[in-house]
Amino acid sequence: MTPHRGSALGAATFLLALASVAAADLRWRGENLSERGIHKGAGLPLFHLNIDGAHGSFAGLGISAGAPPGTIYWGFYQQYYGAGTLRDDRGDEVDLRFQLDSYALVQRIFVLTPLQTTFVQHYVEAIPIVLASDFTIGGIAESTAGFGDLGLGTGLLFPDTYRSKWLEAEAMAGVDVFLPTGHYRPGGLHNLSFDTYSYLLWSDLIFHLPRFGNGLYVSPAFYLAGSTDNDDFQNPVTGSHSTYRFAPAYQQLLTVLYHVSSRWSVGFEGFFDFQLADDRLDGSRIHGSVERGRMLGPLVTAAFGRLLVDVSVLREFEARNRPEGTRVTAILYVVF
Repeated sequence: MTPHRGSALGAATFLLALASVAAADLRWRGENLSERGIHKGAGLPLFHLNIDGAHGSFAGLGISAGAPPGTIYWGFYQQYYGAGTLRDDRGDEVDLRFQLDSYALVQRIFVLTPLQTTFVQHYVEAIPIVLASDFTIGGIAESTAGFGDLGLGTGLLFPDTYRSKWLEAEAMAGVDVFLPTGHYRPGGLHNLSFDTYSYLLWSDLIFHLPRFGNGLYVSPAFYLAGSTDNDDFQNPVTGSHSTYRFAPAYQQLLTVLYHVSSRWSVGFEGFFDFQLADDRLDGSRIHGSVERGRMLGPLVTAAFGRLLVDVSVLREFEARNRPEGTRVTAILYVVF
């Protein structure tokens, strides 16, 4: 989640809070909001993107080239994201009391279909999401939890793209579409869950160097995330209902793993999130609203028979137009 890697490509989540008045300049998403009567803690629009591409990938955990049709991968992607700093469009800290804690439980039910050849396997999947959020901004505190979005996806696996004694390569690519089923909006809190269709186009590559010690894995993943218009967004300036569109974002997940033994691997992971254009409010561009986020941290993976485990702790070292914090992710997959 940015969890935000992130950001877990399921659903997009947006928070708006009203806190106590404190007269001061506030630059946010490209504008000096104090010129429009919005000061720190008074009508501050806080946008927290929940969807990111990190949950789209588990290729690094290994998929057998000989897996027959009907093979099921049942995965639990659990992510905690805690942020205690809010960054403006310049990357400077916004001076107000702020804390965001969110937890996402993303399940992926992944099934191989009979549409396959010697080198390509086709899959379909369902992605139900549960979300819980707790945040404080200024003098306001809110908590909410419930069923989030339901995603449906399909794609292709290439488990034997290339193999030699020095290099092994495999890949997978797919598309996930998240339906407008978010129901985690508490009474009185606006813009928490967009009533939109969201999409996540993604691809993973795995490069294995088996003769580098016990083996080195390098796995870059590429994502493109976006959504349709939200027709029931509450304008933070006027209080009226508006349309809002979050611009598409390019995301990259880079994993480097060292194969310590037949069971364990250790390494590091980086997640980089780059919004490609400004958001739009009522069809008009919001200048300077592009988000940026960069995370880096350690990663451990393990295999216990049919149970596959992936745990990472990523710390944001750059954030613009978004919160900044730490993301802890645990992925568990069971192969049937």
